Amino acid sequence: MSDQGNMKRRTRRPAARAGGLLRDRRGVIAIMLALLALPLICIIGLGIDYGLSVRAEALLNSAADAAAVAATDTAGNAANQTGITQSQIFAEGQAAGVQMFNAQVSNVPNVSTPVVTVTVTQPVAGSATFATTVTYTASYTTWFGSMFRVFSNAPNTPTFFLGGGSSAQITLTAYEDFHILMDTSGSMQIAATPADMAKLGPLAYAASVAAGNNTSPYNKPLNGSSSYMPQAAQGTNCAFGCHWDNSNTGCKNCDFYEIAENNGVTLRQDVEQTAVSDAITTMEGQDSINQYKVAVYYFNNGLTQQAALTSSLSAAATAATQVPPTWSDPNNEPDTSFGTTATALAAGLTNCPSGTPTYIPCPGDGATAATAKQFVFLITDGMEDYYGAACNNPSGRCEQPITQSECQILTNSGVQLLVLYVQYVPLDTSYNGVNYTNSWYQQHIQQYVDPSGNGVLPTPPSYDQVETNLQACASQPSYYIKANDSSGIEAALKTLLLAAENQGVRLTH
Repeated sequence: MSDQGNMKRRTRRPAARAGGLLRDRRGVIAIMLALLALPLICIIGLGIDYGLSVRAEALLNSAADAAAVAATDTAGNAANQTGITQSQIFAEGQAAGVQMFNAQVSNVPNVSTPVVTVTVTQPVAGSATFATTVTYTASYTTWFGSMFRVFSNAPNTPTFFLGGGSSAQITLTAYEDFHILMDTSGSMQIAATPADMAKLGPLAYAASVAAGNNTSPYNKPLNGSSSYMPQAAQGTNCAFGCHWDNSNTGCKNCDFYEIAENNGVTLRQDVEQTAVSDAITTMEGQDSINQYKVAVYYFNNGLTQQAALTSSLSAAATAATQVPPTWSDPNNEPDTSFGTTATALAAGLTNCPSGTPTYIPCPGDGATAATAKQFVFLITDGMEDYYGAACNNPSGRCEQPITQSECQILTNSGVQLLVLYVQYVPLDTSYNGVNYTNSWYQQHIQQYVDPSGNGVLPTPPSYDQVETNLQACASQPSYYIKANDSSGIEAALKTLLLAAENQGVRLTH
């Protein structure tokens, strides 16, 4: 029995020692955790501080961007003033940059007052380009680091170094030449709006019926043959065909064009003329140092110069209102070839910078009148109608959208092309109980501008091949715009003028 009792006692003793050892180990771990807690907190805190410092540096970099833009823009505006020296231009730009930077960083937390340097230069002396560089240095005072300094009796609070910068550039175009190219093809004589179509349709229909009955004055001959007006198809779809003219001088209401003009119906070309004239007048009000010149052209089968390039913007504005419509009749169709027009307008540009082009001077950087930038404003419905091999029509007649390759005749020569798309108004509709269905429009035009046939404007660009092509023609996205009515066309023209005049500051970093 005593031996068994001893055995029991021997078996219990190791268990007692194991429990004591476990308690010893727990105590050691607790001590180790206590010793490691402060460093761990400091490491985590410094990690948080680092993240906050990265955010602070991002804010300072944004401030540097704003400073670079402000300095460059201010220098550019100063350069357009008369009697100002180069050093004054630089000084004004630099002061504006510093002011902008300081205003942006005033509320960035835990950052010492940054040391910023703004430098405005003219990379090429005498050029129209100004450039700005901005650099800064600062330090971020860590929040958790300040706690560490208290506990560790460190002499200084840990900080993170911050530094960065930005750069920007602007190229002034003090001297710019604008070549306004107006589409006057027959389709630009369409009634300008659905309301104008509603007004013109019944008048033209009544005239067509009268002509069919050989009723004066609609029984006049056209080019030695019978009047074109009696054809019923022309009477019922005059929204598209009202540009027909029988050339009877002194004969009121003898043709669809005169019916429109004499009854207060606004045609698309009327809107075009007014919008161009008003836009040139607006430009004249902004031309404080005679840096702009304007030329006016119109095109149908080919190019006609209405007003040569001139610094008299008032004269150019008047010339725009006098652009004649293209008279259409069965003997002179088709009547629109943009490729032929672009080739004529670009004549001689391939010889630049030497030589003397026919219409458009050699494009320059805009620093002087002799090196003016060259812009062409194309105002068009975007459709062509000509005989040639460029289309797949078996008849050889090309009724199709203007192509990018035709536009490149100009843009490849260094000319900046701006495009105003005067979109077709849907032509198939009904006015006062009369159905104006236009089979020619349906067969040859609608597939490019309104393939769904729902007559809803604006047509989504993905379904408007004309718009897709014209967008590709523009020298840059901001140089393209679409408009449908008189106020929209005028506003669009002015928007394009501002886009051309203000090339803008661009960040270069």
